[in-house]
Amino acid sequence: MHRGTKAVCTFLGHQNVYDPDIYQRLWKAVCSVVEQEAETEFLFYREGNFYDLCFAAVQEARSRFPQKKISVFWAAPMEQREMAIQQFRQHTAHFPACTLDGVISPPYSIPAPAKSQDITIPRKKM
Repeated sequence: MHRGTKAVCTFLGHQNVYDPDIYQRLWKAVCSVVEQEAETEFLFYREGNFYDLCFAAVQEARSRFPQKKISVFWAAPMEQREMAIQQFRQHTAHFPACTLDGVISPPYSIPAPAKSQDITIPRKKM
C-alpha cells in the first residue's frame, strides 16, 4: 500500500543483541515502513551491536529500494552537534559519514545512557 507520506523512524533497544533472529525482524520492520511510505527518514543516536544491525537493515533497504527516498541522519543534542560533525569529518565516528545524509539536532534533549545502569524492564514470570 502506497500512502505517499513521510515517516520518521528511530530504533529503541538494548545495545547488546540477545535474539538470534533480530536482524530478520528488523529487516521486516524496515521494509514494512519503506514499502508503505513515499519517503522515510531514519534517525540514529546510539551505538552498539543492536544499532549496528538496525543500521545494516536500513542500508540494505536503500540498496533494495532505489526508487524510494530513504534518508539516514545522526541525531545529536545541540550541545554535542559540533563534536559529532567533527568526528564524522575526521572519520572517528561509529558510522561512516558517507552513509549519512546529515547530522541533526532535535528540539529536545536525548538523555545519555548511564554506563552502570541496566535499563532492562523486569518481567513477571508466567
